Parts: sequence; structure tokens; C-alpha cells
Amino acid sequence: MGRAPWPGRFLKCDPVQDADRTSSLPWHEIKSLDSALMLGATVVVQLEIGASMPEQLRAIAFPHELTLPVLSRDDIAAMLRACGTPVPDACDETGAAGSSAAADMTYLTTTHLAHIWAGETAAEVFARLDAVEACLHQGMASEALSARTSGSEPSPRLRDIHGLGRARDKLERVVADVEDWKDGALEWPEVGASFLLHGPAGVGKTSVAHAIANEIGGEVIDLSYTTVQAAGHLGKMLAALDAGVERARDTAPAVVLVDEADCLSDRADTSDPHAASYRRSVVNGYLTRLTMLADSPGVVVVLATNHPDQLDPALIRAGRCDHHIALHRPDRTALGLILRDNLGGRAALGLETKAEWTAALDGLAGGTGADAAHLARESIAITRTRIRNSSGSKIVTVEAQDLLAAVHAIEGTDPVTPADPHRMAIHEAGHLVVGHVLNRPAPVRAWLGPRGAGIQAPRVRVYILAAVRDELVSLLAGRAAEMIFCEGVSSGGGDGPTSDLAQATRLASRAAGEWHLIQDDPLPVWQPHDHLTPSQARAMSQLLEDAQTDACRMAETWRADITRVADALMRERDLNAEQLQGLLGQIRHEDTCHVRLVH
Repeated sequence: MGRAPWPGRFLKCDPVQDADRTSSLPWHEIKSLDSALMLGATVVVQLEIGASMPEQLRAIAFPHELTLPVLSRDDIAAMLRACGTPVPDACDETGAAGSSAAADMTYLTTTHLAHIWAGETAAEVFARLDAVEACLHQGMASEALSARTSGSEPSPRLRDIHGLGRARDKLERVVADVEDWKDGALEWPEVGASFLLHGPAGVGKTSVAHAIANEIGGEVIDLSYTTVQAAGHLGKMLAALDAGVERARDTAPAVVLVDEADCLSDRADTSDPHAASYRRSVVNGYLTRLTMLADSPGVVVVLATNHPDQLDPALIRAGRCDHHIALHRPDRTALGLILRDNLGGRAALGLETKAEWTAALDGLAGGTGADAAHLARESIAITRTRIRNSSGSKIVTVEAQDLLAAVHAIEGTDPVTPADPHRMAIHEAGHLVVGHVLNRPAPVRAWLGPRGAGIQAPRVRVYILAAVRDELVSLLAGRAAEMIFCEGVSSGGGDGPTSDLAQATRLASRAAGEWHLIQDDPLPVWQPHDHLTPSQARAMSQLLEDAQTDACRMAETWRADITRVADALMRERDLNAEQLQGLLGQIRHEDTCHVRLVH
């Protein structure tokens, strides 16, 4: 406070946290803090990840914020070497207790570390570490079992949800804005706390809504259509909707969740006049209430859907739904973390270093967080069955054999033949290579799992005819690769409304009809893509025929590259953006007018 810094003096504050991770300073530390600040001392506040700043310090601008990495065996070995103690390679690798070199060891207390550091040699230090770890792990397994059976497991926070990718930054920013609003630093209209979460089933959309509620200290109020519609006829349904809105406003901060929001489909759909009238009344009712909630301080609105294209556009316009966030299938790393978290303290020491763990992640490739949680539950159930007839410890500890048995049990419900993975790899490699040659948006992920394979890539928002032709070729390149490498195509390319054939048919139909991209189309009048004139239907068929011809020719031309990419996918099972760039970067982009037939 106007004084020069107090040289060489530091004050370290250790805030106390309550159950919801809100921090506060004990009275004796407040007194020390006051004196230190007046004397210009350097103040260091120690917080756990995710904990809030103590209320007494929130108005003070701290110039530096450091996030320290978690402690691992690697760190302990590095500290020993820095002190001049030789560390044999065997010491800082997987220890006798089974932990990997980079495993998180933040559960060790200062007392544990003091005991470990008392070892005279590196070998003794790591021997003590392994002994402490083994004892603690056994205790944590018992505590985890007790917590689950008593229902006292902590509610999820955003940090507990893996695989959010870039969506995490936006979610955490809004949570921070809500906290600033609670502190009076922001007006509610500045927050923009409404979301559309969309993605495949099982990626954690409703879990995110519950995590947001736990972050802001509120409850989740379910205003999903199926929930309020259960109240009865339209009048009772709207009354239930009103009751939920009032509850959210009265108990703010709160999260209002509208799950399966695609039930609120576009009011412009008049294919069924009677249903359209009822749907219009329901959607209008939601529009009115969502507008009210947007003006309700402290209420976060989350709409969740697997099919964002089916929602009424008015529901998700800015003001009612400020943030549109796509949640994707988690990658291999995230799936491993989800599996680990769902096994909890029941996982045997060193399980993540076993070949069976790798096999489990191979089996989860392309799956969702729900799939990983299912595998964990099945593993625990198999473990319980095993120990019922054993004479040893009755503590449920999932061993490698249990995990592998669970993988086989789940895969056995939907068996594949040995040839299927190779065919699927060839199919996806066809998409990847031909799409790269045609300079389509770069893929960020490709996976090969026991029940399917797929590619994640950015969507194209606006099309011209040339882009339509290129995308049609890319969509049909998987089938074309199967024709060349597998002596015929499988049903996979046409299995369901999201299949390659379905997407190609819709795209060609929209280009020929709804978008009027064919130059000889005489009458550019808008109509739905499923109401084509005879000439438009012929144009659509020609687009698909041309694309099929080009796809087969290109798959043959780039045959060696398709083989190379398919081999990598078979080997790795899950390829990220960097790996894909390394594989595809060796292939030169071509001028599409030279690689496609000129149409």
C-alpha cells in the first residue's frame, strides 16, 4: 500500500475449502495477510484446481497465476537427479506397485513425501514410494466402494468430463461469467448463458448440463418435452412448463435442461396438418417460456439434441440460445480417462500398463463416454462374480483378466468376422485419400472399432456445384475402395439415414432441386428436395452416376495410398488430426478438373 516490497519476505496462504470447493481464509491467516500486505510482502495463495479464490481476496488483482503440474514418478526421479543422486532407469519406470512413470500421485501428503525422501538411495526412495502407494491404493479402493454403496459419490464437475475438446473453453468461460454475476461484477445480459449442445447419443450432453449446475451451485430443472408432456393434455403440459420456469427463477442460480430438443421440430413442416397444429402450439409455448428464461438472472438454459437440423430455427436463434456447441465422440485418450474414472478405486494397480487395457481401448475406438462407462460396469460385475467363489479378499479389484472378459462379453453381443475390420479400414481409407486429393475439409479424427468405423471432419456450410460434385465423389469413395480391394461392396455404405449413400442422395437431391445448382434448370422456384420434377430427378441421378464413376477411377489411381492409410488405421485404431496429416500430407492435392471427369 504505497510501501516498497518487503524484500525476501513471503506469506503463503492455505485457504480452507468446504464441500462445494468454496474457499475461505481462517481468521489467523486474515490477520497475517493484512500485516503482510501493508508491509509490501509477496503473498502466495495456494489453491487446488477448480477451487474458487477466497472471498476476502476476490477484489485483489493478483499479477501472476501459475498452474503447477501434478506430481509423478518422473518428477521424483528428476528431483533426485537434480540433487546429484544416481537414479537407475528401472527406478523411474513402472514401479513395483504398478504405477506408470507419468501417473498422477497428488494423493501423497507432505508426511508421505517426507517418509519417502528419507530413503538413502534412489532405490530405497522408490521402494518406500511403492510401499506407500500400495497401502494407499488398498485404502482408496475400500473408500470408493463405501462411497458408491452409500450414494455419496461427488457430483460431476466440468473437469470430470473428458473429451470436451474446444467446447470446454466456452463452457468454462460462461461458468466464470456466472460467478462474476454472482459477485456483482457483471450484469446478467452480459453473460449469455444459453446453450445448444448437439452430438451423437452418449457423448455427455446431459452430463454437461449437470456439471454446469454443480459448477454454479444450482439444481437442474428438467423441462424436456417428454417430461412436461406427461402432465396431460396441452393445457396441463403448458402449466407444467410454467411451473418449471417459476421454479428456475425462484431458485436461481439454476440450469434448465430441455433434453431431446428435436421433439420441438420445425413448425414449417405441414406434412401432417393435425400434428402440425399441435406442434405449433407446443413450440410456441416453449418459445415464450425460453424468452422469459433468457431474461431471468441466474438461469442457464441448455438444449440438448442428437439432431440439431430438426429443431425449429426460432428455438436456437441468438438470444434464446447463444452458444451452439458440438460434442464429438471422445478420442482414445479421453476414453481411457473415462474408463479409469468409472472403474474408480476398484482398478488393480498397474492395470493401465497392461496389454488388456490396450485391448479395451481398441474395443472402445469410435465409442462414446457411455460405452466406456458400460465397459467399466461390466468389468466390475465380472469381478464380483469371480470373487464370490474365491476364498481370498472380498474387495472388488478389477484385474486385467476381468477387463478383457468384459471386452469379450460386450463384443459378443454384436460379433464381427475377422475380415470386417480390414474392409472397414479400406472403406474409411478410401474416404480419407480421395477427400484429401479433392481438397475437402481436413479430417480431425478417424477410428476403427469392433462395431464400426468413422471419420470426423468439419462440415461444409455453403455449396457451389463443383463442391457438390467433389463431396459426392468423396462420399462414394468408401464403396469404390471396397469394390477394388474387397471384390464387392458391403451393406455398411448404405446402412441407415446417416450412411454414405443416404448423405450422397440427399446432397444430390438438394443440389438438383432445392438449391437449383444445375444450370439448365429452367424454373428456379424453391421446393423441398424430396419433391423433384422429372428433369430434376434425372439431374440428381446423373450427379450420382458421375460421382460413382470418378470415385472408382480415383480409388484405383491412388490405390497404394489407400492401402498405406488402411494399414495405419488397422494398426493404430484411432488416428488424430496430426497423425492423419502425416499420412495424407504425403499425397499431393490435385486440380479437381483433372482428377474428376469434366462434367
